Amino acid sequence: MNPPRKRRSESYLGIHFDFHARKGTHPVGTIQRPDIFAEMLDTVKPDYLQCDAKGHQGLSSYPTKVGYQAPDIRVDNLKMLRELTAERGVALYAHYSGLYDITCAIEHPDWCVVDENGVVSRTAMSVFGPYADQILIPQLKEIALDYGLDGAWIDGDCWWTKVDYSVHARDAYFKKYGRELPMPDDEDYEQFREFCRQGFRDYIRHYCEEVKAVAPDFQIASNWMYTAQAPEKVELPLDFISGDYAPQNSYASARFHARCMMQQGISWDLMAWGQSAIDYSWLTDDRTTKELGQYCQEAAVVLALGGGFEFFNHQYDGGCLVQKWAIPLWGEVARFCRERQSFCQGAKEIPQVAVLFSQAANNAASPGLFSYTNPVGERVAALVDLCADSQIPSTVLMTHHVLEGRLADYGAVLVPDCDALEKEVVDALKRYAEAGGSVLCCGPDAARLLGFTLGATERKLTYVSYDGRMASFLGNRADFTEPDPAETAGEYHVGNYFESESHPMALTRKTGAGRMEALCFDLGGMYQKNRTTLIRDFFKARVDFLFPGRALRVTGSVYADISLMQKDGKTMVHIISSAGPHSDYNVRGFTEIPKIGPLKVELRRKTAPERVALQPGDAALDFTFADGLLTIAVPEIEIYSIVVVE
Repeated sequence: MNPPRKRRSESYLGIHFDFHARKGTHPVGTIQRPDIFAEMLDTVKPDYLQCDAKGHQGLSSYPTKVGYQAPDIRVDNLKMLRELTAERGVALYAHYSGLYDITCAIEHPDWCVVDENGVVSRTAMSVFGPYADQILIPQLKEIALDYGLDGAWIDGDCWWTKVDYSVHARDAYFKKYGRELPMPDDEDYEQFREFCRQGFRDYIRHYCEEVKAVAPDFQIASNWMYTAQAPEKVELPLDFISGDYAPQNSYASARFHARCMMQQGISWDLMAWGQSAIDYSWLTDDRTTKELGQYCQEAAVVLALGGGFEFFNHQYDGGCLVQKWAIPLWGEVARFCRERQSFCQGAKEIPQVAVLFSQAANNAASPGLFSYTNPVGERVAALVDLCADSQIPSTVLMTHHVLEGRLADYGAVLVPDCDALEKEVVDALKRYAEAGGSVLCCGPDAARLLGFTLGATERKLTYVSYDGRMASFLGNRADFTEPDPAETAGEYHVGNYFESESHPMALTRKTGAGRMEALCFDLGGMYQKNRTTLIRDFFKARVDFLFPGRALRVTGSVYADISLMQKDGKTMVHIISSAGPHSDYNVRGFTEIPKIGPLKVELRRKTAPERVALQPGDAALDFTFADGLLTIAVPEIEIYSIVVVE
């Protein structure tokens, strides 16, 4: 009898391999090496493996009885991997491309999305058409029932969903509203965009319910749903949420996406691209397998926030071969992760600073239906980076978190610059400040939405000054025109010298027991492209002013990336070295991560601890405790360690 397999909610470490089978390249199974796959599974010992079933080309890499399969399949790769994983108690998930299906677009152009100009998509299926019932659902049932897989990771879904003018969308819209589809300049276009989003949600619910009706234990994720790509409340019958973050500048990408997923109340994991790929390069083998330091640093930023980690590499020669030479490397990555599992898996945040991610603001700024790659989403990501680079623990709260009353848990909330916010969110932010919280509006448009008075927003060159220094910034700015006296902070100049005309950068007003503060310039937009010590110092000073009682302060290195977590009644300070060339797109492989420290950790708490140790390794740390402040001396950190306060 085979050993039991963990469900995704119980899993911690996984491996993902796909190859997007296509015509004109290797037949599937040119080189069949189950021995190498076995060696990989025995070395890495993952909780689950994800393998190719159907990629974006729309060709299944196994001999399907439905749909379209890759030509010249020489071996049943899926069957081989199910046997190898089942023998070892490793769960097996299918990588399956959803709405992104090139073959179906060729064979069934009438199933495709159509744009407002009548152009038929060559890649994207309509959620209102027959694709799900004709291809996706039958193949998922086949994978679940005939092959006994544990679940599916549906790729190319929310992030490939389009505004749809197909006959299928037209008929559905007319049935609901009794009128024709609006064009982008029409008054009810936003209603139509939301109609298309709801069509996508209905499509997910349909395929989940249909598959689970015959395979109730089959676990499904729709890649990037309920994440930064779709910052919504979890309401669909998905079993976990997941996404593959950017192959370049991966550390910052993971840091942002993890903070968007950790609050969603559902099992989550993030996938590292295990190779650096220029322009993603999924159609080519132009990939450089990452080195140990890269893998470990990227794993750290996910594990430190309580998530699961998986890494992605590539199946070569038709899918039945992986890089044998890299197996010892992957084994070391697994060892790094497992050494920290008891301190990370299932840990929960100790709330400090929140960054608001408004669904309305994101939708208004996004040219598509589901995406964070717009000015608002990018500002949220930049503010997360700014907090991390300033040693301030942060998380991301979406609209539904705010409406559920979660603001009260946080000492300060950052509102990225935006020109749309839900009225309910504005009201909640005002009540939060009245009750004693602090709100920092990180730009002039957001400030107006929360009641500040400013002149017109213009793109201008601004010379930000702080502590006797200056830094330039070309971006959105507006001057305050407050009629009532209010406290101001900082200043900017119109010239790159202190004798030039100056204006206040921040305006603060008391609101009940708390404060609201507004910045006259787009802080997130500035930090996204113009990262300076000066702006970090100014930002830290504003957070210290607005949230003087924050629980944790860490000094000693600007590369200390900090998370404040709790597990099993213990407080844990996760410290990662964010140093290294991970943001350099020309560096595809590196393993040396510069050490950071020694560090001083100051933690506010009511009682003295019994013991403080650095994990893994259980090295006791020296500390003092006086007047509610625990001060800990932390030695050098090599990639990632955890200060555990018992």
